[in-house]
Amino acid sequence: MKRLTIVSAVLCLSLLASGCTTKAKTLTSETHAPANGTAMSEAQNSQAVNGQHDVKVEDLSKDNYTDSNNDTYTSVYPKLIVDGKEAAEINESLRDYIKKTYPIKVETEYGITEGFETSYKWAVKGNIVSIVIHVSGICSDYFTNEAFNYDLDTLKPLDDSEVVKRLGMTDEAFFGKTSDILKKECKDIGDYDLDKTLASVNYDNITPFITSDGKTGVVAGIYYAADSQFGGMVSVRGFNLETGERV
Repeated sequence: MKRLTIVSAVLCLSLLASGCTTKAKTLTSETHAPANGTAMSEAQNSQAVNGQHDVKVEDLSKDNYTDSNNDTYTSVYPKLIVDGKEAAEINESLRDYIKKTYPIKVETEYGITEGFETSYKWAVKGNIVSIVIHVSGICSDYFTNEAFNYDLDTLKPLDDSEVVKRLGMTDEAFFGKTSDILKKECKDIGDYDLDKTLASVNYDNITPFITSDGKTGVVAGIYYAADSQFGGMVSVRGFNLETGERV
């Protein structure tokens, strides 16, 4: 979901540049919470044992920002530990990406401070670990999510297609179920551009993940219709592919 997510963030900052003193009515998306086949966690020192590896994710570091009203905001960066050893390359890459893409503090040209808080959840199934970053705007109702999948044997990023394959699906089935869910969302809620949304169902714009019950999930974006309040923007959400429910 990387491209759509980043586009949404840029659009959000552009809107906020005009100024805000309270929470603005802006684009939101749902948190998706991937999980271990038997347990899930976003807390420090929680651990998953999948028969091959001992996996733990805890806080690598945090950034804090306190505004003029003494409200404090926090970004938390995950630290993956596999078989007692830190996955240093993954951890540093994730932290650098989050800091660059979703900075906790941004000074706009209008003298307004904006930025993002981040948190994470993580999941293990088989030899895959998923780390999901949840992002929320400091001065807006903006939310989004990004999912990252890694091979526990090699500690290398996994291609989306490979994740889907390991979770027992073909690309065609994955795209088809995603499209069915997005069709239902567009029908039930309205104000969406169905054609543009369905055209975005590809690995440039959607990301698989593992749900809390060990099923395949997807992070996907839904485009707002051009004549709607948020025309051209994208609402990024997570879904369970088997039930169609938001997660």
